[in-house]
Amino acid sequence: MKSTGGEQTITVNADLEITIKPAKFEPNINLDHLDVSGISKGRTKIEAGEFIGSCCSTKVYGIVEEGIVRKLEFSKCEASKRPPKFLKAPVAKAMEAIKPASGGSFEPMPVKKFISHARRGFIDIGGGGGCIYICIFDFCYFCCVVDGDTLCGEAIVVKG
Repeated sequence: MKSTGGEQTITVNADLEITIKPAKFEPNINLDHLDVSGISKGRTKIEAGEFIGSCCSTKVYGIVEEGIVRKLEFSKCEASKRPPKFLKAPVAKAMEAIKPASGGSFEPMPVKKFISHARRGFIDIGGGGGCIYICIFDFCYFCCVVDGDTLCGEAIVVKG
């Protein structure tokens, strides 16, 4: 046992059960009003919607080139930051667990198909970014992958 100025501390490494839940994706209400033929020419950026989190939302954009959505961009939630030391290992394990199911990269698709996917909330973390909830005991963290970096918000208490 380690003594720190009269207090004794013990550090124990233990396996934790981690629950991973998809974050709610809210499609942009303007998707129905986009002129698909108009944005199919040249290069543009369209807002698909946003992941709703505990402290703020993370917007999702499709980058369109010649009628094909080539990649996704994700806004960075200002209140999010890299996970604290105690959360790094669980977050890394959670991200590793979801990669095989998602494929890990965005597959380019025509604008019309992309809009259809966004309307149904089929934007997932496999597209090179996105958001999930990582829950440990009664605490959940809203974590997003933005530009290859994992950022998490403050813990929210979930009783259930």
